[in-house]
Amino acid sequence: MRLEFAGFLMPFCDENIISHLLSLYSISNSVIAVFSESK
Repeated sequence: MRLEFAGFLMPFCDENIISHLLSLYSISNSVIAVFSESK
């Protein structure tokens, strides 16, 4: 299972994973900002 998952992610491990993590980071930052404003 773990090896299959790593093999599945292998084509994405170049710039794609970095841009994906950056987009997730910005999305989580905006969500946190919305939640902190709603308090």
